[in-house]
Amino acid sequence: MRVWEESARVNDMAGTITLVSGLQARLTDLSFMDSMEGTGVWSHETHTCPEGIVQLYLGPVKIFSNSSDTLEGGTAVIEDLVKEQVAGLQLDTLMVLCGNAALQTHLRGIVLFVHPATGIEVAKGKFDSLVADADIRRIESELSFVQVKASMSTRARMQQVKNEICSNRRQIAYSRLEAVAGAENPYSLIQIFGRGHLIVKAGAAMYVTHCSPVDVLPRTGTNCTEEIPVRWNNTDLFVDPIS
Repeated sequence: MRVWEESARVNDMAGTITLVSGLQARLTDLSFMDSMEGTGVWSHETHTCPEGIVQLYLGPVKIFSNSSDTLEGGTAVIEDLVKEQVAGLQLDTLMVLCGNAALQTHLRGIVLFVHPATGIEVAKGKFDSLVADADIRRIESELSFVQVKASMSTRARMQQVKNEICSNRRQIAYSRLEAVAGAENPYSLIQIFGRGHLIVKAGAAMYVTHCSPVDVLPRTGTNCTEEIPVRWNNTDLFVDPIS
């Protein structure tokens, strides 16, 4: 007779125990018999569940993680449409609490249960309003730090980012315009405004005008020139190849 010890995976929610070979049995049986694996026995201690656990939020949560294997190290974003608030939690290590998998967060004393199944209730306690506990005040202050911004949806955030980019590009254009205000080069800002724009200097100020596109016909020029000879509205003209 050969006796050995091996690890197994316990699922407290489903009430099952799974061996390395894939054999599965009911957790409460504490033993099994198999023609290939033989007889197996185990002991199981029920996890104690503190009665003072209080539920702060119940609802959908968006988790952003760089790994497909685990949620540890990810960021959980909770959006309350009723209160128009957004909160974020940095997820830490995985733990078992009250027989259910939970993720510790960067806030001490606050954990996150992530389960797709409905009807799972772990927290049964309530806040005692008569006791002004120091830990409660500390948690409330930390939660206030978690507040990102009220009334900020994904669309509003994207709009804010686009507005910042637009404002930044405008400031860059202003700076370059001031830098070349004294220059005589009409192509100083061509890399910003692109073709079809004309830079006009009037005193200490410079103006950028947009030229409306027109259809022209190429023609043959008698003289050698760097400009492009064209005909428009029965008139011989020259086109600036740069602007």
